[in-house]
Amino acid sequence: MTKFKRFIFILSAIVFTLCSVRLFEAITKREIKSEYYLLKQEYNNIRIKLDTIESRIGKKEGEKVFLSYQKSLATQKEPYLRIQRTLKIAQLKLEDKTLREMRLQIKGRKSIEGEVALPLGVLITKTKVESTAFYIPDWIYELEAKEPPKDSLKRTIKNAFGKYLIYLGGDIVISGIINEEVPVEALDLIHLEFENEDLEVIYNTLNENSSILFF
Repeated sequence: MTKFKRFIFILSAIVFTLCSVRLFEAITKREIKSEYYLLKQEYNNIRIKLDTIESRIGKKEGEKVFLSYQKSLATQKEPYLRIQRTLKIAQLKLEDKTLREMRLQIKGRKSIEGEVALPLGVLITKTKVESTAFYIPDWIYELEAKEPPKDSLKRTIKNAFGKYLIYLGGDIVISGIINEEVPVEALDLIHLEFENEDLEVIYNTLNENSSILFF
């Protein structure tokens, strides 16, 4: 074998070896990448199953808490209000008897922005108020490019929330039908809005420190 042929042979061997190494690396990387995606998919599937299990456990725990509250309230000799959050149905109850069933709406700025999350559990009536006047703040007039009235009576809306308000704490109030003149963006509280007739029954039936059960 001449030196030239020997050189070509050696060079070919080197090139073949390099190509083989690169091919092996490419195959290895492809297999690793494929294995990575398979493991990732398996992890996601496991995570979904765990989330489902956690959700079911949370739901069961919530049901246990509700049944505990329900059992406790059903033994009391005082009326209470039970509110089903998703269906927006309220029941005025005394022990295990339903005195009145009502519909409600959730109103207020937080309702518009989608931030509302009614609690799960029991709140109590903090304060009952018979006057529901609303004082329109300056910034509402500024948004409308209007001069705020100097006379406070001209910026006061009487019976703005029906005849009564019941404060529950946690920025939640029970009210009647909100007056159309009240700017919704100015309502910082979460209003559980009832028909005025229903509100009057609730107001006259519940006392301060009465229970409101959300479930």
